[in-house]
Amino acid sequence: MKTVQEASDTRQEAGEKGTGSVAKRRCLSPFSHSTISHSSPRRGRQTLARGVSPGSPRRFFLSPGGATQLLAIAVILTLAACSKPAPVNVEDDGGEEIPVKESQSNFLDLQVGVNWLSFVANAEREFPELFEGLDRDQKRRTRLAPATPADDRLLLEFSLPKSAKMWAVDWYETQLVAIDLPDARGFSVAIAPAKAAGVELADVLARNRADQVKGAKHQSGMGGTASVSLNGKPIAYYNKLILPGRTTSLVLVAEAWMNNEPLGDAHRDGVNTILAGVSIKRELSLEGLPKHKVSSALPVLLKGDLHFPAGSLSLPVKEGHLVRKLGGDSTVRVDGEGAAPWLLLRQLDQTSAPGDIRVRVRTDPVFSRRMKDPQASFSAGYDPGWNFPMVLWDYSNSGAEHMIMGVLVVGDELLSIEIISTGLRDAEARRKAKQAALDLLQGAHTAPIGNREQLDPLVGWNVGTMGKGG
Repeated sequence: MKTVQEASDTRQEAGEKGTGSVAKRRCLSPFSHSTISHSSPRRGRQTLARGVSPGSPRRFFLSPGGATQLLAIAVILTLAACSKPAPVNVEDDGGEEIPVKESQSNFLDLQVGVNWLSFVANAEREFPELFEGLDRDQKRRTRLAPATPADDRLLLEFSLPKSAKMWAVDWYETQLVAIDLPDARGFSVAIAPAKAAGVELADVLARNRADQVKGAKHQSGMGGTASVSLNGKPIAYYNKLILPGRTTSLVLVAEAWMNNEPLGDAHRDGVNTILAGVSIKRELSLEGLPKHKVSSALPVLLKGDLHFPAGSLSLPVKEGHLVRKLGGDSTVRVDGEGAAPWLLLRQLDQTSAPGDIRVRVRTDPVFSRRMKDPQASFSAGYDPGWNFPMVLWDYSNSGAEHMIMGVLVVGDELLSIEIISTGLRDAEARRKAKQAALDLLQGAHTAPIGNREQLDPLVGWNVGTMGKGG
């Protein structure tokens, strides 16, 4: 917030540029960025006592009543110059960013034992590539969720009547959306984790809403719906939708509520209409962001074919294995053999540091993160002798985690690989999963076959010793 002096300087600068410039930008209140300084009442009384006539203009301007009237006149003139106040317009805003508006519901605060998830705030600004080709109305009806965990995100599309309005609502750092339909207003939609799918959310919400209103009663409806009535008239409707994806699921909950005002059939039908119009537009938890370095289309990806900018890798995945792209860079995750993740592949990071490929490996984030553990232990690098260039290291750390790390050549690409078998605690299960990952990689093919000689400095070299002692 500007100080009074800063505001005064700003007004002075604007005045030097032209008095009309500020008026063109906004309509100012007479109290904007300023304070009104009055002389002390005692000094005012002394002035009047020295002979100012009762009807003189000087007395009018100096008197408290005159000052008050002048302020009132200034306010009236300023308001007359401004447009009349209008209802909140949820479709205003001249930019691409969709502003967060007021909430028309507080049902996230009904204490139903659900850890509500959040839509991603300003997703259209943070991930503009997801909204390319969409007009402003389409952007407003497309939502990315959940905010966390990022690996489980879905891009949701709301198919609503043409004149419906939809806007973001921030409820104590958890974002939901508010919706007004053409024939009814007062709808809100929130998201819950998949584990809430078995909870009768509509009924629990209705019961808690009824508890907040004296004399209100809740009633369970057909298909998992619920309502709240007061004096025989409905004041709230609830319904939920389970939205399953390949890798994650969300539960959407819709409410119609207008601060205990009676609702009509349009509100009951509206709750169902809103949820019926929600669909998964993209499953980012599976296919990554549009600018991912792996260009494989989803059907190709699921078959294990990874197309990097300068080479392709084909993994002989089988039933029970799931290949997915993560984020917007180059990470590919493979789940299988009971582990999730099981394998992680990424482009090896470039570096401007002088030296051969060993410098590039140990400065790569994947390897440098592992080396930060003081108990990290690497074996010497070894060539498994497969039909494409690759060097592997056995790795363990202070958490007794045993895994394999490696570098492979795919055409003109250098990739890092981690066999981590996350989620498997039994030692034998982890051993079998590690061997299955090696078998999978041994059966892989690259196109074109890369230069094996560029990996020669890594053979027999211990990445964990930073190049010292082998």
